[in-house]
This record gives sequence, C-alpha cells and structure tokens, in this order.
Amino acid sequence: MRVIIDNKQLKVKLLREKNPIVCERFMSILPLEGTALTRNSEIFFIIPHSLGRGKLTNEVKAGDVAYWPMENSISFFYNDSKTQGNVIIFGKIIDGLEQIRGLTGVFTIRVEKIS
Repeated sequence: MRVIIDNKQLKVKLLREKNPIVCERFMSILPLEGTALTRNSEIFFIIPHSLGRGKLTNEVKAGDVAYWPMENSISFFYNDSKTQGNVIIFGKIIDGLEQIRGLTGVFTIRVEKIS
C-alpha cells in the first residue's frame, strides 16, 4: 500500500502471515484520508473502524506499522520503541522511512491500495 504524509510517500508491505485479520480489515476500508499527528517515535491517525484482534506487543521497530486497538488508530514508527500500550503490528515500511524521521506537528495523511 502507499501512504502519503505531508507530501512524502511511503510504501508499506502488509504482514498477512503475522496478523491476517487486521490486514484484511484494514485493506477493506481503503482508501483513507485524515489528519495525522506525531507522538514519541511515531506518526499516528485515528481510523473510523475497528480492525479486530491480533497478536499484541509493546515492542516496535523502526518501520513497523501497527494498529492500536484501544485508540482505534494506526501508527507508523520511525524509531525502535516500547509503546505505552499494546499494539498489533501488521505492516512494514519498505520505502520512505527516512522521509518521516524528524517530522513534528499535524499533517494530512492518505492511505491507498497499490497494485
């Protein structure tokens, strides 16, 4: 999938083998557009639907894309980190990670399928 944050493009590979239900549900609601914010080592945005359950963790790596069930949000992590709560990792940034490191503030975000 393609993610555009503040006119910066990322390519994300879904980890279907790791959390298939979350991947399937997320893809079914694309395209999405909204407002993203920065927090600690991540850029996140609220989504309008629950993505269900999956394997939970509080340890993330740079490039991980995760669903926060408690916040109903998606996060794009640009540094290794421990999260405040449990997340479900369902994707990996495979191109463009360096472009979002150091971003702060509020941004427009668009997430879409690519073939």
